Amino acid sequence: MICEILARMKRDGTPSRAEATEGVDQRLMATLHAYPGLRLVAVPAQFLRLPEAAAAGDGARVLRGGHLPELDASAGEFFDAVADLWRGAGCTVEQHSGLDGRLVIVRDPAGYLLTLSAYGEDDPILIVASP
Repeated sequence: MICEILARMKRDGTPSRAEATEGVDQRLMATLHAYPGLRLVAVPAQFLRLPEAAAAGDGARVLRGGHLPELDASAGEFFDAVADLWRGAGCTVEQHSGLDGRLVIVRDPAGYLLTLSAYGEDDPILIVASP
């Protein structure tokens, strides 16, 4: 499924807003389906912020994402599952860990960006951004 999404969304130019929105939604849903029982509490796009380590480019991006409540002890397993899923689809995956949290940054060949972050006791946050 992931490889089909990536192949379908590859383009020589910048996608239209509608194509970018569709690409973001597809990547968000693919990520959520990778871990059964996962629930996303959507956050309006204007309140989503990409982590500094992932933010790049000066163009306007379509953003979708939110909080992932109720992961608790399985959060580490979910972070690993997301990294494995997207790495297997040919994406570049970076993982950062520190005393206060964890961050996974996924860059797919079509220019989409996915971040999964958790800080302290807060719920993990999943964000997908268009090129």
